Amino acid sequence: MVVYARFWYEETRDPFPYGIGLMAGPVESNDEWMSIMWSFGGTQFGPDYSITANATPGVMAMEIYVEMVKYAPPGALASSYDEVVAQFQQGLIPNTGPLYLDQWPNVAKTAKLIPGARPMPTAPPGGRGYIGTFALGMASASHRKEYAWEFLKFITGPDGQYKFSKGGGSTCRRSSLLHPDFDPDVNPDTWPYTAHFKEIVRISEYLYKWEPAWQRLDPIFNVPAACKFYLESKVKIGAIAAGQLTPKGGLDSLALAYATILQWGYPVPSMKPPSWWKPPPE
Repeated sequence: MVVYARFWYEETRDPFPYGIGLMAGPVESNDEWMSIMWSFGGTQFGPDYSITANATPGVMAMEIYVEMVKYAPPGALASSYDEVVAQFQQGLIPNTGPLYLDQWPNVAKTAKLIPGARPMPTAPPGGRGYIGTFALGMASASHRKEYAWEFLKFITGPDGQYKFSKGGGSTCRRSSLLHPDFDPDVNPDTWPYTAHFKEIVRISEYLYKWEPAWQRLDPIFNVPAACKFYLESKVKIGAIAAGQLTPKGGLDSLALAYATILQWGYPVPSMKPPSWWKPPPE
């Protein structure tokens, strides 16, 4: 990835003045770091829930990420996905990292904005990544739980997700992801909206075929405190990308923050679960 970014930035500068688009600020940089770490087989927590965010794969990934920042457009340290997509549409960058939310339709608009452009989504290096989704829940204070439950069943079911996909939304339902109505090879008109569907399936199939069960999803997402970890990692990874912390030192600090949040020991938190800590249910 670094070689590719450096090539466009140093060797050609034409047609792209920069080598890669990054969201290297304290907003989404942690996701970009994780995607590189996963390609090395790393995770933030091990199978026994020991903290491994600062292990070799994570440090290697962070060193690569810091190097790539050199070839990103100015403002990368404050960019989020909207800014990166705008850079793509303006022809400033040849590629970017994780595809956030339902941004593929916006990326696909580049084909109309730049003559001859044909952006394409693809699985991460090595095929290993993660596919995130939004969750819907029912309020405990709801006075109409039966109606809320029926709505949840519909919106997450095959019919609801088909309609959602037809409107340009990304889905996790295989019945929609593999539906011929959304296959650009069958229905070319869907390319601006659903060209990434096959890549979602490709990543999923890779994980289930080649990865052990515990590693199909980074165990960090199973821990109830995952949201706190996520917020903490945004700050730490953003600081490393900005040069305020070294990759190893910053990740050591992140691992310590995780252990502190989990209250794994005092005054020095442990990187391994204490005997009293119960792992989350599978």
